[in-house]
Amino acid sequence: MNKKQLAILEKAFAAEIDRAYSDKIPLIQTKSKIAAQLAEDGYLEWQEINLTGSIPVTIKGYQITHAGIYAYCQSLPDELDIEAMEKEIRQ
Repeated sequence: MNKKQLAILEKAFAAEIDRAYSDKIPLIQTKSKIAAQLAEDGYLEWQEINLTGSIPVTIKGYQITHAGIYAYCQSLPDELDIEAMEKEIRQ
């Protein structure tokens, strides 16, 4: 996978994690052809979520699949340099 594909998977995985912590909607909204190709390949899935209330709303976007999570996690290095990550965060 290339960097653009991994960046989209990372955003989708982050949305899934955010849902676990704060009950947010686990979708990323994009018109990217790369995201459409990832969905075609089975790494993302197109979803439509209907929110009810005084004004009904439908939210459409991509949700990461198990295959997408696996592919993203496999792309991560085996060992992370925590000190380098902390330096990058401070900048």
